[in-house]
Amino acid sequence: VGVIWVALAMVGVSYFMVFKGLKSTYSTKELSKTELINYSLAINPKADTSLMNSENITIKDVAGNEMHFTQKTNSKGKVVYESFYGLKSIKNVIRTIQYNFLLFLGIAFIFFVILFFILNSIGINILRILVFVGTFSLAMAFAGNDLVNFIGVPLAGIQSYELFSSANHVMNGTLDPHAYTMIGLKFPLQAPYFYLMIAGLIMILTLWYSKKARTVTETEVRLGSQDEVHEKFNSNVISRLIVQASVNLSKVLKSTVPNKLQTVINEQFKPIEQTNVVDAPAFDLIRASVNLTAASMLIALGTSLKLPLSTTYVTFMVAMGSSLADRAWGRESASYRIAGVINVILGWFITAAVALSVAAIIALILMKFELIGLSIILLFFVGSMVYSTYHHKKVQTKKVKSDQVLSSIDLNAEAAFHKTANDIANSLNSITNSYILSIKGLIEEDPSKIVKAKKITEELKAYYGDVKTNLFKAIKKSELSEKQTAQLYILSNDLMLDILSSLSTINEVCDVHIKNAHKPLKINQIQLLKSLQDELVNYLTMISKQLNKYDFETYQSIKNSKRIIFDHIENALSQQVEGVVNKE
Repeated sequence: VGVIWVALAMVGVSYFMVFKGLKSTYSTKELSKTELINYSLAINPKADTSLMNSENITIKDVAGNEMHFTQKTNSKGKVVYESFYGLKSIKNVIRTIQYNFLLFLGIAFIFFVILFFILNSIGINILRILVFVGTFSLAMAFAGNDLVNFIGVPLAGIQSYELFSSANHVMNGTLDPHAYTMIGLKFPLQAPYFYLMIAGLIMILTLWYSKKARTVTETEVRLGSQDEVHEKFNSNVISRLIVQASVNLSKVLKSTVPNKLQTVINEQFKPIEQTNVVDAPAFDLIRASVNLTAASMLIALGTSLKLPLSTTYVTFMVAMGSSLADRAWGRESASYRIAGVINVILGWFITAAVALSVAAIIALILMKFELIGLSIILLFFVGSMVYSTYHHKKVQTKKVKSDQVLSSIDLNAEAAFHKTANDIANSLNSITNSYILSIKGLIEEDPSKIVKAKKITEELKAYYGDVKTNLFKAIKKSELSEKQTAQLYILSNDLMLDILSSLSTINEVCDVHIKNAHKPLKINQIQLLKSLQDELVNYLTMISKQLNKYDFETYQSIKNSKRIIFDHIENALSQQVEGVVNKE
């Protein structure tokens, strides 16, 4: 089966790369008599149009380059003038293949079956070859489509200017630009190789070095991953409805499909056990080959049909389709990943609408304000790029910290005790700072202190949230002897999240009090808060010091401090209740 699939994929890739590629090297253009006259005058305003009634017409531009047209009657019965661009020898080869299409496909298929059967027999992984060829094919498809999108409009502008300049030079500068038509762009124009090379180099460097491009790739890979990953998107109503409908449909199918057939199908989806969970690939070679082959063929087909498709959209949707077919979206992740797909698709539509609107606004500004408008637009875009880069850098920094969490989880008993102790000690110090800032902000009515406190709390919550997300992966690759260590991680992490939840509540209550300009605290309330703050800070500091010394035995004094703090909190609450009753 593997040999047949690889052979079929290679036939498809070869067809689109070779056949469609060669077919795009030539073209035939038809013009009516009026269009031919207009075209002749566009490239050479002093051209003689009195010879336009002959069967074979030769037109010269201002540089003396000749174009040949032949009169013929098209399929609609209209008299047109036809011109051929490219090599006729290539056209003859393509016609021969078209007339014997099935024969050529059959020969290619048999050749690839024999070739890959031999390679597979001697132990070569033929899927790797297909992935390599598919990657090259996809790169070619991207280059053929995205390169046009990247420089097509600027080149058309340059060539339009060159056509007008040449014609205007012949007319000694008297040609009216408003009356000059762009019919010259109807024919294939030779793009300067210098521009193509520069554009290609920019695209390569951008793909290689751009962190934003990596983020786009990572989003696609994460949504299609066959492993448990930190889900980037939250579920929404639509994704939940789709998942629930799919689950109900699955139940109906299970009740109708024979058990033996279900067993056979399920056997095909058993994942290969990965020895290295941290560096495991997002999906296997089979799905990689399907993604690359299908995406490259679809993009090449769309390009050959001159459809303005989005290569990124095609690649993304192919990857999502293969993920669904490969059961990469389980019950635990389907709702989030479908939400991600919906968000990405909507994002493209929103981007298109924004691009359309912004282009119209920019055109209007340039028309009304000319150079001043251009200067304002450039300043705006430079500022936008700086902000975007800064924001993306912050996001990437958070992501790097999140990725480091999994590699830092060690389920070896001694290492786990030391790491957990250090982490909790450092976190308690940060919690202390956040708590002090909140209380000071409340007492002094300083919102900036509360903002800092909330930032510290959110960073801690993000860290322990990442630990919780990655714990499952770490436990999966652990041994049974590390069971107690895993339980330690789970318990300590949950306790820290509980503490942070309480701290977040304190931050929020203080923030609401300041934002709504409630009455300032009374002197006795401030004294109570400061007293409790000192006791709590001392309590957390004692725990932190014990953890830094790895002293897990001497904790009686800590327990005593805890009881005293609880008693003082109850007394403080009692005093506040009395104050409310007495309307103090």
